Amino acid sequence: MEDDKRQLDNRSLTEEYNRFTGHGTLYPMIFDTASGCEITDIEGNKYVDFSSGYGVINAGWQRKELIKVMQTQAEKSCFSIPWMGNLEATRLAEKLIMLTPEKLQKCIRATGGGDANELGIKAVYSRYGGDILSFYYSYHGGTSTTLSLGDSERFHFPGNPARVSQFKVYPPYCYRCPFDQCNGKCSFSCAESVNKILKENPEIKMMILEPVIGSGGIIVPPKEYWKILREICDRHDIKLIVDEVLTGFGRTGSLFAVDQMEIDPDVLTLSKGMCSGYVPIGVAIMTSELSDHLSRNFNDVTSTYAWTPLACAVALANINLIIHEKLDLNAQLMGTYLINRLIEVFHRYLPNETGDIRGKGLMIGVELVKDRKTKEPAYFLGKKIVLACQKNGLIIGAAWDWNVLVFLPPLIITQTELDTGLNILEDTLKKCINR
Repeated sequence: MEDDKRQLDNRSLTEEYNRFTGHGTLYPMIFDTASGCEITDIEGNKYVDFSSGYGVINAGWQRKELIKVMQTQAEKSCFSIPWMGNLEATRLAEKLIMLTPEKLQKCIRATGGGDANELGIKAVYSRYGGDILSFYYSYHGGTSTTLSLGDSERFHFPGNPARVSQFKVYPPYCYRCPFDQCNGKCSFSCAESVNKILKENPEIKMMILEPVIGSGGIIVPPKEYWKILREICDRHDIKLIVDEVLTGFGRTGSLFAVDQMEIDPDVLTLSKGMCSGYVPIGVAIMTSELSDHLSRNFNDVTSTYAWTPLACAVALANINLIIHEKLDLNAQLMGTYLINRLIEVFHRYLPNETGDIRGKGLMIGVELVKDRKTKEPAYFLGKKIVLACQKNGLIIGAAWDWNVLVFLPPLIITQTELDTGLNILEDTLKKCINR
């Protein structure tokens, strides 16, 4: 292949990328390579990564152990005939069933998170029919059905061709409680609103939820909420689909968020940290009843490229690495350190604009406001900080509307690396506010 002699710089390549793709870019930079918790752009500039590619790179960038598994497996087989089993898929499924709640007995293969959620919905719908309940502020993927379940109009598929009808309910968003009852005397009216909508709409047969709402603003429900919600769903015979695409594999301080939140799902969906970004893969793990009904009544509903031997081998190695290195514990410890430092830094430099700082493990959100009393979102300030941090050598993310800054570092991150990134953040905030 001929060498590309065009100018390799961030500006020209960003323009070229935007000219030839329909996606556009968030940052005016071109990703080149990465290692551990550091990203390097096409010009050789280095950045501390507090994003993990939006919660994907749990095990860290360019792990030699995982690359070695990829190379070894590629020499054996990259792909297999989709209607045949293979050793790598068998071992991965066996591992996932062992690690997840006991009632979950079957894996349905997927290529990613939206695909996994779509499969979970198909399984429940094929058995019970009916409509689905989801949360405002949620996001469940990029297929037509999962997009319609999310709460951002810009993501909705025009005309909503999904066959299943959706209802929505407010999540336990304590900072912006729609019931105005979160002043130390919470009566869980948010949970009662679920009970009310289920009672009034018996056609609802399933509910999908994120244990911690991610793209909608890192909304962390009180632990008690999930127990109440599960009881309400049992009362109305509602099947629970728990979307752990972002929270799974150590992100919240336990291997799965359901482990510490005591949610008992009928379907559990996983992706992102399942393979730490090395190869695309996802899964919907469900009860035997749902899986058996799906397989008896439908032909294979999964993707041709789901669960190739290459993807399965790397996913299994990645999961074993996360467990062996206790990255869930590191997320818990480093998450506590990071959230405390963020509280200190933001209240020092933006005392009037810092509305709420919340999180679980290494999944933390900083909500910015124009005024602490009115809680009016500070959209412009959030975007200004994200872009200024990138310019200064720190990658962070934001929720859809920019008013919540999102911190999702790789789970291997050390306190020293956190301090390096926090120093850049502090310097950025000084310059942003001219104080």
